[in-house]
Amino acid sequence: MKQRPSLIYLSYALIKAIVFLSLFMGSASSASVKQGKWNFLVYIAANNNLYRYGQHNIKEMQQIGSNPNINIFAQVDNFGKKSVTRYKIEKGHSVVVSTQTQPPTNLSGTTENLYDFVKEIISKYPADHLALVLWNHGSGAKDPHLWRKLLPYLRENCFYFNPKTNLYEIDRSIVNLRGIAFNDIGHTYISNPELKTVLERISKELLGGKKIDLLGMDACHMAAVEIGSQIKNAATYMVGSEEIEPGPGWDYSKFLSHFASRSLSPLELAQQIVNAYGEKYNRLFADLTQSAVNLENYTVLEQNIDTIATLSIELLKTTKKHTFLNLLRKVRGNPQQTISFLDTDYIDLGSFYKSLAQEMEDQTPPAQQTKRTTQETTLMENLKEALIEGAKLLTEQVVHNTTGRNVKSASGLSIYFPTKSLHTSYLKNSLAQTTNWGNFLHTYLQKHKRQLTEKYGE
Repeated sequence: MKQRPSLIYLSYALIKAIVFLSLFMGSASSASVKQGKWNFLVYIAANNNLYRYGQHNIKEMQQIGSNPNINIFAQVDNFGKKSVTRYKIEKGHSVVVSTQTQPPTNLSGTTENLYDFVKEIISKYPADHLALVLWNHGSGAKDPHLWRKLLPYLRENCFYFNPKTNLYEIDRSIVNLRGIAFNDIGHTYISNPELKTVLERISKELLGGKKIDLLGMDACHMAAVEIGSQIKNAATYMVGSEEIEPGPGWDYSKFLSHFASRSLSPLELAQQIVNAYGEKYNRLFADLTQSAVNLENYTVLEQNIDTIATLSIELLKTTKKHTFLNLLRKVRGNPQQTISFLDTDYIDLGSFYKSLAQEMEDQTPPAQQTKRTTQETTLMENLKEALIEGAKLLTEQVVHNTTGRNVKSASGLSIYFPTKSLHTSYLKNSLAQTTNWGNFLHTYLQKHKRQLTEKYGE
């Protein structure tokens, strides 16, 4: 006859089982956090001439659809109306989450609407990671003043086919005055200060202080130092283009397809978006750019820009016969040295840094150095060191980059550097308010104007 287990034995066995289960559940929980389900939200502000491309991109998302690794959502304008519909994108079709018809959440291109979109989705579908894509036209660091002059062209009309290269190239004779998320029906768009406010509110109120893992901008001219400054407190990675984008924009099916088999880290997702963009357009467009930027430790890059701006202001004030002004103008205006874009107020920061440092080295033989004051020599040496350090910092912040043949040396981040006048909206940008870059631009433009007046008169 078998003996019944003692109470002590049963207790010991029960404790072992509990310990084993707790360890197993703990490891499973850790694995779940590590893999992390994603919410991928695309804010398609398409009440404008890009509407058909929004529909095209949704079909690309439907090729993959939501799965255990990612939930895909899109908000789309009801074209020609002041209302929006929010969808969960499944494989082959879309399911309506809600339709917003009442103010203030019914109008795309407003901070209220963007905030409400994110709030509704993450409250109904909690996930470990959040990617938010702003889909529309973009104007970079400048916020346009006059609505009727904002969007005179479709994005594809900015390109022409060059039979010599068999590539589409940008028609730089077009003057394009194109914030982000422009709504032609409501005459609204999200300005750069508003973008900063609403993203930080999402981070604080909806994510409990956690940053958005990835902030993507499927729009033109948004991979800019100034945009990074606006969103660094609310997002970990930024993906966007220094140049204008072709009408169809990103290839959503290609990079989302990676989620069919596994989850991605935020860095991996950022890199795959850039890869997909390059694979789609590298053999078609000569001026394409797309970059992924790490916004952690971004203040180090801003401090470097502040140093360069401060030193440049001093040199503009101290060098004789406009020596440094002429040097700046030469490097800034030479397309072989500094890459500029369709909106020529934007230049590639990396190419400018490298070319200015090299030009300073080439133009300062020992014979000329002896004519300088000690102050000038010190300023020049400090500036060269800061430029070299800045170029290095750019390679650390830009974690992935793809470029076309016409802009092969583009670094992945642009900066605002106009040659005629300073746009009034620029001074509201975080970079202009926290560094000397805006003051440098003002000093440069004033010196440049004064030199032209001296040379040619009023």
